[in-house]
Amino acid sequence: MTIIEKVPAGQRPRLNLGQAMAHLVLIPLAALTLFPIYWMLVTAVRPAEEVFGPVFQLLPSAVSVDNFAKTLGQTPLLRFMLNGVVICAASVIMQLLTSIPCAYALAKYDFRGRNLLFALVIFALCVPIQVTAIPLYIAIALSGMLDTYFAILVPHVVSAFCIFLLRQSFKAFPEEIIQAARLDGLSEWSILWGIVVPNV
Repeated sequence: MTIIEKVPAGQRPRLNLGQAMAHLVLIPLAALTLFPIYWMLVTAVRPAEEVFGPVFQLLPSAVSVDNFAKTLGQTPLLRFMLNGVVICAASVIMQLLTSIPCAYALAKYDFRGRNLLFALVIFALCVPIQVTAIPLYIAIALSGMLDTYFAILVPHVVSAFCIFLLRQSFKAFPEEIIQAARLDGLSEWSILWGIVVPNV
Protein backbone atom coordinates (compact mmCIF):
# COMPACT_ATOMS: atom_id res chain seq x y z
CA MET A 1 0.00 0.00 0.00
CA THR A 2 1.45 3.32 -1.06
CA ILE A 3 0.92 6.36 1.12
CA ILE A 4 0.93 9.66 -0.73
CA GLU A 5 1.44 12.69 1.43
CA LYS A 6 -0.15 15.92 0.38
CA VAL A 7 2.27 18.81 0.20
CA PRO A 8 0.87 21.98 1.71
CA ALA A 9 0.21 24.75 -0.79
CA GLY A 10 2.86 27.00 0.75
CA GLN A 11 5.60 24.35 0.36
CA ARG A 12 5.04 23.41 -3.29
CA PRO A 13 7.98 24.23 -5.55
CA ARG A 14 7.36 27.22 -7.76
CA LEU A 15 8.75 27.80 -11.22
CA ASN A 16 10.24 31.25 -11.11
CA LEU A 17 10.38 33.64 -14.05
CA GLY A 18 14.11 33.06 -14.65
CA GLN A 19 13.65 29.31 -15.03
CA ALA A 20 10.71 29.79 -17.36
CA MET A 21 12.68 32.19 -19.57
CA ALA A 22 15.65 29.79 -19.62
CA HIS A 23 13.37 26.94 -20.77
CA LEU A 24 11.82 29.18 -23.43
CA VAL A 25 15.30 29.82 -24.83
CA LEU A 26 16.79 26.34 -24.37
CA ILE A 27 13.94 24.28 -25.87
CA PRO A 28 14.10 25.95 -29.31
CA LEU A 29 17.93 25.77 -29.23
CA ALA A 30 17.75 22.05 -28.42
CA ALA A 31 15.31 21.53 -31.31
CA LEU A 32 17.63 23.48 -33.62
CA THR A 33 20.60 21.38 -32.51
CA LEU A 34 18.76 18.08 -33.02
CA PHE A 35 17.23 19.05 -36.38
CA PRO A 36 20.26 17.99 -38.50
CA ILE A 37 20.14 14.52 -36.92
CA TYR A 38 16.40 14.30 -37.62
CA TRP A 39 16.95 15.48 -41.21
CA MET A 40 19.70 12.90 -41.75
CA LEU A 41 17.49 10.06 -40.52
CA VAL A 42 14.46 11.21 -42.52
CA THR A 43 16.50 11.74 -45.69
CA ALA A 44 17.93 8.23 -45.37
CA VAL A 45 14.46 6.69 -45.73
CA ARG A 46 13.06 9.07 -48.38
CA PRO A 47 12.67 7.96 -51.99
CA ALA A 48 15.58 9.18 -54.17
CA GLU A 49 13.40 11.49 -56.32
CA GLU A 50 12.16 13.22 -53.17
CA VAL A 51 15.67 13.71 -51.79
CA PHE A 52 16.77 15.69 -54.85
CA GLY A 53 13.39 17.34 -55.49
CA PRO A 54 12.95 21.13 -55.33
CA VAL A 55 10.13 21.00 -52.75
CA PHE A 56 10.98 21.09 -49.04
CA GLN A 57 9.04 18.46 -47.09
CA LEU A 58 9.48 17.99 -43.37
CA LEU A 59 8.14 14.42 -43.50
CA PRO A 60 8.79 11.87 -46.26
CA SER A 61 5.84 10.97 -48.50
CA ALA A 62 6.90 7.31 -48.29
CA VAL A 63 9.40 5.31 -46.24
CA SER A 64 11.88 3.30 -48.29
CA VAL A 65 15.04 1.35 -47.54
CA ASP A 66 16.12 1.29 -51.21
CA ASN A 67 18.78 3.93 -50.50
CA PHE A 68 20.60 1.53 -48.18
CA ALA A 69 20.43 -1.34 -50.67
CA LYS A 70 21.70 0.84 -53.53
CA THR A 71 24.50 2.28 -51.43
CA LEU A 72 25.69 -1.11 -50.24
CA GLY A 73 25.42 -2.44 -53.79
CA GLN A 74 27.27 0.40 -55.53
CA THR A 75 29.89 1.24 -52.89
CA PRO A 76 32.04 -1.16 -50.85
CA LEU A 77 31.14 0.50 -47.55
CA LEU A 78 31.99 -2.56 -45.49
CA ARG A 79 35.48 -2.56 -47.01
CA PHE A 80 35.81 1.16 -46.21
CA MET A 81 34.81 0.50 -42.60
CA LEU A 82 37.32 -2.35 -42.36
CA ASN A 83 40.01 -0.02 -43.75
CA GLY A 84 39.12 2.52 -41.08
CA VAL A 85 39.40 -0.06 -38.30
CA VAL A 86 42.75 -1.37 -39.60
CA ILE A 87 44.23 2.11 -40.03
CA CYS A 88 43.02 3.39 -36.65
CA ALA A 89 44.22 0.31 -34.78
CA ALA A 90 47.60 0.32 -36.50
CA SER A 91 48.02 4.08 -35.92
CA VAL A 92 47.28 3.75 -32.21
CA ILE A 93 49.63 0.78 -31.78
CA MET A 94 52.49 2.44 -33.68
CA GLN A 95 52.05 5.76 -31.88
CA LEU A 96 52.10 4.05 -28.50
CA LEU A 97 55.16 1.96 -29.38
CA THR A 98 57.09 5.07 -30.45
CA SER A 99 55.68 7.64 -28.02
CA ILE A 100 55.84 5.70 -24.74
CA PRO A 101 59.64 5.19 -24.67
CA CYS A 102 60.26 8.72 -25.92
CA ALA A 103 57.91 10.32 -23.37
CA TYR A 104 59.31 8.17 -20.54
CA ALA A 105 62.88 9.21 -21.39
CA LEU A 106 61.89 12.88 -21.49
CA ALA A 107 60.06 12.58 -18.17
CA LYS A 108 62.32 10.38 -16.05
CA TYR A 109 65.88 10.50 -17.43
CA ASP A 110 68.29 13.39 -17.06
CA PHE A 111 70.48 13.61 -20.15
CA ARG A 112 72.13 16.33 -22.21
CA GLY A 113 69.74 17.89 -24.72
CA ARG A 114 66.57 16.74 -22.97
CA ASN A 115 65.09 20.23 -22.80
CA LEU A 116 65.97 20.85 -26.44
CA LEU A 117 64.20 17.65 -27.50
CA PHE A 118 61.14 18.58 -25.48
CA ALA A 119 61.18 22.05 -27.07
CA LEU A 120 61.20 20.35 -30.48
CA VAL A 121 58.16 18.32 -29.45
CA ILE A 122 56.36 21.52 -28.45
CA PHE A 123 57.43 23.13 -31.74
CA ALA A 124 56.06 20.13 -33.67
CA LEU A 125 52.72 20.65 -31.92
CA CYS A 126 52.60 24.17 -33.37
CA VAL A 127 53.05 22.96 -36.98
CA PRO A 128 49.70 22.17 -38.66
CA ILE A 129 49.51 18.82 -40.43
CA GLN A 130 48.62 20.62 -43.67
CA VAL A 131 52.14 22.06 -43.81
CA THR A 132 53.69 18.61 -44.17
CA ALA A 133 50.93 17.09 -46.34
CA ILE A 134 52.43 17.93 -49.77
CA PRO A 135 56.04 16.93 -48.96
CA LEU A 136 54.77 13.66 -47.45
CA TYR A 137 52.63 12.97 -50.51
CA ILE A 138 55.57 13.61 -52.86
CA ALA A 139 57.85 11.35 -50.81
CA ILE A 140 55.26 8.54 -50.72
CA ALA A 141 54.53 8.92 -54.45
CA LEU A 142 58.23 8.79 -55.36
CA SER A 143 58.68 5.67 -53.24
CA GLY A 144 55.80 3.95 -55.09
CA MET A 145 53.70 3.37 -51.99
CA LEU A 146 50.50 5.15 -53.04
CA ASP A 147 47.23 3.28 -52.48
CA THR A 148 48.66 1.21 -49.63
CA TYR A 149 47.96 1.06 -45.91
CA PHE A 150 51.56 2.05 -45.26
CA ALA A 151 51.12 5.35 -47.13
CA ILE A 152 48.28 6.33 -44.82
CA LEU A 153 50.10 5.18 -41.69
CA VAL A 154 53.46 6.90 -42.34
CA PRO A 155 52.33 10.38 -41.16
CA HIS A 156 50.96 8.87 -37.95
CA VAL A 157 53.88 6.73 -36.81
CA VAL A 158 55.11 9.43 -34.42
CA SER A 159 52.74 11.87 -32.71
CA ALA A 160 54.07 14.97 -30.97
CA PHE A 161 50.78 15.33 -29.09
CA CYS A 162 50.99 11.74 -27.85
CA ILE A 163 54.57 12.28 -26.68
CA PHE A 164 53.61 15.50 -24.91
CA LEU A 165 50.54 13.97 -23.22
CA LEU A 166 52.37 10.85 -22.06
CA ARG A 167 55.38 12.84 -20.89
CA GLN A 168 53.13 14.91 -18.63
CA SER A 169 51.55 11.73 -17.23
CA PHE A 170 54.91 10.01 -16.69
CA LYS A 171 56.27 13.12 -14.98
CA ALA A 172 53.50 12.89 -12.39
CA PHE A 173 54.25 9.21 -11.69
CA PRO A 174 55.98 8.80 -8.28
CA GLU A 175 59.75 8.42 -8.58
CA GLU A 176 59.82 6.35 -5.38
CA ILE A 177 57.96 3.45 -7.05
CA ILE A 178 60.47 3.41 -9.92
CA GLN A 179 63.41 3.46 -7.50
CA ALA A 180 61.87 0.62 -5.48
CA ALA A 181 61.44 -1.43 -8.66
CA ARG A 182 65.09 -0.83 -9.57
CA LEU A 183 66.15 -2.00 -6.10
CA ASP A 184 64.11 -5.17 -6.66
CA GLY A 185 66.19 -5.84 -9.77
CA LEU A 186 63.69 -5.02 -12.51
CA SER A 187 65.08 -3.82 -15.83
CA GLU A 188 64.11 -0.42 -17.21
CA TRP A 189 61.87 -2.03 -19.85
CA SER A 190 60.12 -4.10 -17.19
CA ILE A 191 59.59 -1.02 -15.05
CA LEU A 192 58.22 0.94 -18.01
CA TRP A 193 55.88 -1.67 -19.49
CA GLY A 194 55.04 -3.59 -16.31
CA ILE A 195 54.58 -0.81 -13.75
CA VAL A 196 54.51 2.70 -15.21
CA VAL A 197 52.41 2.18 -18.35
CA PRO A 198 49.59 0.15 -16.70
CA ASN A 199 49.33 2.72 -13.89
CA VAL A 200 49.42 5.73 -16.21
